[in-house]
Amino acid sequence: MIQINKAIVHVLDYHSGITVYSDGELDTDADGVQVFLKKHLLKCMEDGALPESAFLPGSGFAEHLRRYLDGGLTFQEFSVMIGRVADEGLSKVTPPLSTDLILCDFVQDQKRYFGVLFCSNRVGYTH
Repeated sequence: MIQINKAIVHVLDYHSGITVYSDGELDTDADGVQVFLKKHLLKCMEDGALPESAFLPGSGFAEHLRRYLDGGLTFQEFSVMIGRVADEGLSKVTPPLSTDLILCDFVQDQKRYFGVLFCSNRVGYTH
């Protein structure tokens, strides 16, 4: 079972040239948010091809994650940091890949996770 603690969406839209870093979290008590996130998170977590991984020594991301988990960064601050890194990389792709970046702090089977979901953003399409 998945429990979603926090979630936020940042929009990296290269079709219109607009990047929006949300300053408000999603309402994780809303049924639509729960259904959408749980569906995608379960799909990721249950993927048998999902490799185990670890941060490299000296990883900046690992340090920021530690700061977030220790309360040194808010969820929103940490999510914007990730959004900026994603924006920097995705904006260099040809053609640019417009993306809705969903970040979430969640628990599955009593283990805490931080999810980063890249959802393709298509003109005239709503997830």
